[in-house]
Amino acid sequence: SFCSPDVCKGCKSCIKGEKLVLFIGGKCSRNCWYCSLSKNRKNSPQAFANERPIKNSKELIQEAIESNSKGAGITGGDPLVYFKKTIQYAKALKRKFGKNFHIHIYLPLVLVSEKKLLKLKKYIDEIRFHPSFLIDNSNQEEEIEKIKLASKIFGKENTGIEVPMIPEKK
Repeated sequence: SFCSPDVCKGCKSCIKGEKLVLFIGGKCSRNCWYCSLSKNRKNSPQAFANERPIKNSKELIQEAIESNSKGAGITGGDPLVYFKKTIQYAKALKRKFGKNFHIHIYLPLVLVSEKKLLKLKKYIDEIRFHPSFLIDNSNQEEEIEKIKLASKIFGKENTGIEVPMIPEKK
């Protein structure tokens, strides 16, 4: 619920419709059976700002202005597959709109490293993980260590886990 004091800033902004959705590209480091990406987006390198295809930072900024965005959520596929583009776009948004332009990112844990987390921290305010251990218990210890590392870098209040809600599953 939006009213819950435990809901993070990024989620509160999304609920209000204040955030631009930056789909960085459809390639992913995982192959989740429940993936919601359409056939058109899955494995495609095409980026979208909201539903507008974009080719560069200028087009991203234009969509953010036109949609009156107060922040952005970066998703994919796996934004770390497109690490340079992810950094480039997040940097462009912060440069144009300032440090109060709130950016959060959704990531699987496969490609997460300390080096990448430290680079992301320069432009990303909150980080959300899609751990595979919630689905199939694989890589549990390794993924938990990566989440702990991110929590040290981003702070506990800015680090979270996204759990897929699938009907008929517990």
